[in-house]
Amino acid sequence: MSQLEAATSAFKALVGSDYVITQACALAAYETATFYTDQRVPVVVLPASTEEVRGVVHIANRYKIPIYPVSRGCNWGLGSRVPVSTDNCIVDLKRMNAIVDFDEQLGYITVEPGVSFRQVAEFLQNENSKLFLAMIGGPADSSLIGNALERGDAVGPLGEKAKYCCGIEAVLPTGEVINSGNEAFDNSLTRRLSKYGLGPDLDALFYQSNFAIVTRMTFWLAQKPEHFQVAVFGVRNKEELHRVTVSMRRLQQQGVIKEASYVLWNIYRFFSAQFQYPWDEGGKLKSSPDKLLEHLPRVWRDIRWIGIVGLYSASAAHARADKKMVLKALKGKTSRLFVIDLLKARFAHALAGPLNKITGMNITNAINTLYFNSVFLGHPQRVTAMYWRKRMAIPSDLDPNRDGCGLYWICVSLPFDCASITRLAEIVEEGSLRHNLEPQYMFWAANPWSLKSFIIIMYDREIDGEDQNAFNCYNLLCAQLHHAGFTPNRLGIQSMKSVAPDQQPYIDFIQRMKRLLDPNDILAPGRYDFRHRWRL
Repeated sequence: MSQLEAATSAFKALVGSDYVITQACALAAYETATFYTDQRVPVVVLPASTEEVRGVVHIANRYKIPIYPVSRGCNWGLGSRVPVSTDNCIVDLKRMNAIVDFDEQLGYITVEPGVSFRQVAEFLQNENSKLFLAMIGGPADSSLIGNALERGDAVGPLGEKAKYCCGIEAVLPTGEVINSGNEAFDNSLTRRLSKYGLGPDLDALFYQSNFAIVTRMTFWLAQKPEHFQVAVFGVRNKEELHRVTVSMRRLQQQGVIKEASYVLWNIYRFFSAQFQYPWDEGGKLKSSPDKLLEHLPRVWRDIRWIGIVGLYSASAAHARADKKMVLKALKGKTSRLFVIDLLKARFAHALAGPLNKITGMNITNAINTLYFNSVFLGHPQRVTAMYWRKRMAIPSDLDPNRDGCGLYWICVSLPFDCASITRLAEIVEEGSLRHNLEPQYMFWAANPWSLKSFIIIMYDREIDGEDQNAFNCYNLLCAQLHHAGFTPNRLGIQSMKSVAPDQQPYIDFIQRMKRLLDPNDILAPGRYDFRHRWRL
């Protein structure tokens, strides 16, 4: 009996045969992403508790079998459920989907890794809670814990998830269980209320690393505002962009706009979020980018970027003041500037028919998405942009891996200034168009000093040559962005073997930590450990 066969038998004895997957057709789903992969997955095990995770880790150590944990497998565009290296056994944590604790008064929720953003949103709705969880722009069925550990980002207050969580329970590669922060004190009254405990901050070791399997975390929740408004505006050129950037940075520095509450989309990203590609007869691409943009709603056809801002106010007077400051800061510097409040949202619904004709948009859908069921207030969204270049109707059950949707994400950081925004735009636009792909990117204001940009490559994997073309575009953009100083803040599995910080002492420290915590090298080898730069 081989080591793998022995480990598989041990997994079945631990969690039950029904929760160990070995059938080739089922394993194929764990080997498929939204871009080309060739990693092989020999077995999948689905533990249901921290104790069973510990057992899986002990078995992996006993038989020297590498394991790769996934929470819910919705990491579309960055690898889905596929491991970094081949022949890893997947540890799928989706059965661990309990909401462990919730406190309405103090505003927190404690969850296991199988709990999704949608599950929390529905739970809070059923509780008639006055709290909400900042929602990601990606699939609502993604894991909270998985997203936070990748330092993922959501829209609205407390949107930078890694800053607003605490109390990690983690299984180390040796099988030991560790609790961080004040969770390390058995009777602490602030174990789910304080980011830091006593001594070194161990939480940071578990973000973007392969040092542990996290089995529990606490997230802090935002209070629903008494008054909510959303500002929308268009930017036509670089001159307007410069004025808007200065104004938006100042508004955030003044606290008028909360962190994570301002996004700026380029027009192609806006287009793909609303529609599918308008193919020419015979399924051909448009002859030029300008021809493509002619299919935009009339109201946006001369616009290059679209800004959206959520405004959260504690009273009617506060809301009036916020609106006044935003209008004063942006008036004359943007195009199509308007602020939607409850009265305007109801008015737009009542006059949806005439407004649809004037704007060329479905006003009812737009108002629901922006206001009544706004992502800025924690409402899950149906994200269909992955099907942008697919020549098929968007299915009710979204599965871009199954449906051959091509998708890459590139995630970088940049200064909150116009020069950086325009330089990034130039790189992405030139590189994407060179590969006959739409340049799609957006900016997210994490704080008053820096932005995060999310660059998207979308294509149809079922078209011959498109996997290679998209991969070439991805590599070109990554190289040019890195050369220009736009530092990556998150990597897909395809980049783990090629991208690393420049300074060797940093790499050496990661190497020593990995060897100390994981002496048998069984946990997610290659994941954010930059081993291609290790000194032998």
